[in-house]
Amino acid sequence: MNLKRYNGEFYIMEYEETEEKNLKLFVDVLNKSYQEIINFFNLKKLEKKITIKLWNNVNNFRNYNKNKLNFDDQEWIVARTYYNDMEIDILTLEERRKCKGHDNDNVDTLLKCLIHEFVHICHLNYSASTLKWYGETLAVILSKQYNNCELHIDCTLDELLNKNINYINYYTIGKYLFDTYDRKYILELLRDKKLLEEQTPIIYEKAKLYIRNNKLNKQNVMKY
Repeated sequence: MNLKRYNGEFYIMEYEETEEKNLKLFVDVLNKSYQEIINFFNLKKLEKKITIKLWNNVNNFRNYNKNKLNFDDQEWIVARTYYNDMEIDILTLEERRKCKGHDNDNVDTLLKCLIHEFVHICHLNYSASTLKWYGETLAVILSKQYNNCELHIDCTLDELLNKNINYINYYTIGKYLFDTYDRKYILELLRDKKLLEEQTPIIYEKAKLYIRNNKLNKQNVMKY
């Protein structure tokens, strides 16, 4: 591929010329989100620049990830982060719409996905050892991917810990955490994997209760 490169302050973006029309959108959202996210994780700066690869062919994207991971990716995957390489790989909007569950994606979906992956880089920079569900929870909350969506948990605790689940579950649990605890405790859970393992069943149950209370409060407001 004959790729163009944009050299930003904390990243290098590689893309094909056909995607130059969207370059400013990527640059603006990254620059806008950068400071807020690294501040959340108490990072002064990243160890080195991130390489962001924008893929405009889903098959090439899948083959690249297969070579990196040594297994076939699920067909709903539209982005990957490789922390050890400080690399984000993400499909263009047209290509992600070819993937399962992404038919109705739009530019906003794409940009928030990019920030989601950037959050992964930052939380792994802060602490490289955590549970998968917690990393995804931080990413969906800080990227604001599911803002204004109805809170919902339809997974079991075992599925939360061990399966691929709908990301609204991560957002719902994250909403409970961010509404209930301060940043210090949320980062403590990220830093202390043993504590997180102990607290996960409690967080899961309390998040379900949080949803029920929210629904009751909304019903009571509607009555008046």
